[in-house]
Amino acid sequence: MKQIIIVLFSLISIPNQAQFSIGFDLGYDYNHLNTPVSNKIFTKNTNIGGYSSSFQINYNFNNLFSLKTGFGLLQKNYSFTRTGDYLGVYETFTNFYFQVPINVQLKIIEIRKFKLFVFGGIFSAYWAFAKVHGATPNIFNSTNTVGNDGQIIQYLTLANYSEKYQFNAIKDKRFEFGFVTGLSINYGLNSNFSIFLEPKYYQSLTDQQKQYMVNQVPKITQTLCISIGCLMKLPSNKK
Repeated sequence: MKQIIIVLFSLISIPNQAQFSIGFDLGYDYNHLNTPVSNKIFTKNTNIGGYSSSFQINYNFNNLFSLKTGFGLLQKNYSFTRTGDYLGVYETFTNFYFQVPINVQLKIIEIRKFKLFVFGGIFSAYWAFAKVHGATPNIFNSTNTVGNDGQIIQYLTLANYSEKYQFNAIKDKRFEFGFVTGLSINYGLNSNFSIFLEPKYYQSLTDQQKQYMVNQVPKITQTLCISIGCLMKLPSNKK
């Protein structure tokens, strides 16, 4: 631990090489809600894609190490679809999170204008708002037929719905915390501007729900994201 602290202080104490960069990125993500559904009959937990955007701030300690942070909006969507006799019934959640990551980044390869970085760190997020839509059986709109055996068979039609999700103060945990890791492929356009491609993975360490009942099944978000963006170096204060 003592050696790690010495290394960190040595990185920070290089003001002549330190450099700020700011940037913006857009991305596509693919979220999985890690929760068991074995207790729900004819139910499938389905992964759903979404979108992300963020404003980045990079602080380069030197040619190898940098600190990455910023502020972004990330969708963490998922859906529950019914199978078997309930085919066609589903419920999809579109969740919007404001998210702040803090990463340490290390350059591992540099070839001409290309640079490859690996980064990792932590993130905190706030479940800002959500939408829910789906289809459910409409018990008020059904048709009856008589089968070959004389039995009455009832067919229910499906009713579609789409609405804003109403948060429940007892059940919903709106703050999320976890870790993030990824790669950054950077291409320098000139001495001040560069573009990048970043695949990254967010693993929540907190449940999406508060502990409000016994034998409660967890709901943990796991999100893959790939984004593209640009960075601009800010003027340094070298003397």
